[in-house]
Amino acid sequence: MSWPRSRTAEQVEAKEQSLDCTAVARLEDETLALASRHDPAAFHALYDRYVAPIYRYCHVRLGTREAAEDATSATFLKAMNALPRYHEGNFAGWLYRIAANTVVDLQRERGRYHDPSPSHAFPERRDPAPLPDEQAIERAREDELRAALARLPDEQRAAVELQLAGWSGQQIANALGRSPEAVRMLRHRAL
Repeated sequence: MSWPRSRTAEQVEAKEQSLDCTAVARLEDETLALASRHDPAAFHALYDRYVAPIYRYCHVRLGTREAAEDATSATFLKAMNALPRYHEGNFAGWLYRIAANTVVDLQRERGRYHDPSPSHAFPERRDPAPLPDEQAIERAREDELRAALARLPDEQRAAVELQLAGWSGQQIANALGRSPEAVRMLRHRAL
């Protein structure tokens, strides 16, 4: 006869398995990053793994598809060129820092660093013909959100922007070099 397991035990086991997967992914990232120093083809796997999350982050920060594509390309080019200087640690966090710096550089080049017009940070609308009042309401919401994000401390803003970009809590934690619990606290404080 087996005893029914409590939810707490199941949750603990699921968390341990999740941590094991995260540790394996980090080890894989480190192995691929080190291999990429000598074999640029090994960088392809890292690119495949991170291109979508980096693009989404850049899109949230820059607001247009073209700018996000430029920033994503520049991020991976910079990362590939910087691989000889990469030290083992947190590849996702290292790549995120490159992306964040690339976004800031592009904003400065375009004269939009600390842009007071919050609507630039959101994806283009998919509906080709929204009603004018719908556009005004949506623009006002985007402006309010962007203004609120601009008032947050850097770490809280980064956590929220990465969440808006579709990153999971674990991915955000890896990128920011924090624990998932610390990321949850950052997001909670941002509210």
